Amino acid sequence: AGIDHVACQYPAHARRFAALGVAVDRFSVTGNVKFDAELPAGLAARATALRARYGLGSAPVWIAASTHVGEESLVLEAHRAIRARLPGTRLILVPRHATRADAVAALCMTAGVSLGRFSAPSSSDTRAEVLLVDAMGVLLEHYALAMAAFVGGSLVPAGGHNPIEPAQLGIPVAMGPHVHNFADVVDYFEEADSPIP
Repeated sequence: AGIDHVACQYPAHARRFAALGVAVDRFSVTGNVKFDAELPAGLAARATALRARYGLGSAPVWIAASTHVGEESLVLEAHRAIRARLPGTRLILVPRHATRADAVAALCMTAGVSLGRFSAPSSSDTRAEVLLVDAMGVLLEHYALAMAAFVGGSLVPAGGHNPIEPAQLGIPVAMGPHVHNFADVVDYFEEADSPIP
């Protein structure tokens, strides 16, 4: 039984099938369906409500999302350096696993940064240097608050996480060197001169 047709996500995949001997007329490049996702209705309103809740005003905000053990300390160092150059900058920190929130909060406290938590709204959130998102299902509206994003799982050998969501919002995306889970997406963005450095 031969292959009738191969639908490839990226041109690089098509080249691999061609190298394996699949005839050119038996494959096509369909793209990644994650690029086809539309931003949900009401996203802007939810982001506006969060901006008010956190008291962000016009403060510069960046987000470090889907972070893993070993990355948060590096993110906090980067945040300290950013605040030295751009005082008042706020960080939204979103661990990959919400179950790690207490450990990440302790790390923030040890680092001496003021902390607000998504799950425990407080009037002090408006002054918090770091806003810890310790819940599932609210990442996109937090991305919408940021002017730049770091996508985690990429400074440690976890393979990285999806950079498409922040890029869809038009914000620059940074990732570390460990992006093998999304290498094709990163390559695509780099070839397209998109917002991933």
